[in-house]
Amino acid sequence: MKIPSVVGALVLVLVSSLSVIAQSRPGLIKSIDRIATEDQLNEWLTYYYLHPRPDLVVSAVQYMSGQGLLLKPNASTPFCIFLANVFAANPAKVETWFEELRTGKEDQRSALALTLWRANTSGSESLLKALSKEGSAPFQQYVNELLADNHHPDLLHNEIDKPGRLDALWAGFFATGDERYVKRIIGALPLFQEKDDVGQMLIGGAAKWSLASNAYQHPKVMQICEAQLKELPPDQQAVLAEVIKTARERQK
Repeated sequence: MKIPSVVGALVLVLVSSLSVIAQSRPGLIKSIDRIATEDQLNEWLTYYYLHPRPDLVVSAVQYMSGQGLLLKPNASTPFCIFLANVFAANPAKVETWFEELRTGKEDQRSALALTLWRANTSGSESLLKALSKEGSAPFQQYVNELLADNHHPDLLHNEIDKPGRLDALWAGFFATGDERYVKRIIGALPLFQEKDDVGQMLIGGAAKWSLASNAYQHPKVMQICEAQLKELPPDQQAVLAEVIKTARERQK
């Protein structure tokens, strides 16, 4: 069965899951004042929760734009979800970031708009209204559609009904380190056994694969998986146990 490529959604847009180094390398971004390489971006995105550098937000967006990644929905959407968490945690910096990013290419401004909408901070609406008066007609329409949409996604409670939900949950974890995101993904593992529903089975398989990959790369994810294994009823333990086993074998 082919599993959708959602492992570590943000990072695997750029590199193969098999080539990712299974540990943080904070030295890659410790002394820099802007992101200028793929390795720096990967470190910043994947391990932000371990060593947050909100000062690199603008250069990260600019780098993504320069590489054409913001034109690809499978990269831009989880990236914006990641940024939305960073924006929400740094409300005093949002207006400054807004002023720096609003003058970029349209893909950059579209990412900014989606990030503001997802962050849903007290100032998001006014900033989106300002954006809605700029740029091309299609861009203005996009921003106005965001402004009209009051159904902001709730990652911790919405149903995991497609693989993209897993991308969003990993984006939330990478940005915050909040274990609830990982627990939600673990909660999708029983779908892997839904043999009569291919769509559900694919989501469960993607959850299984992404957990194994990220438990290999992130000690915290491994710890969460091991703790949850003890909490699951016996009939739900097998798939998570296999996740842990796979990650452990890759660490050898």
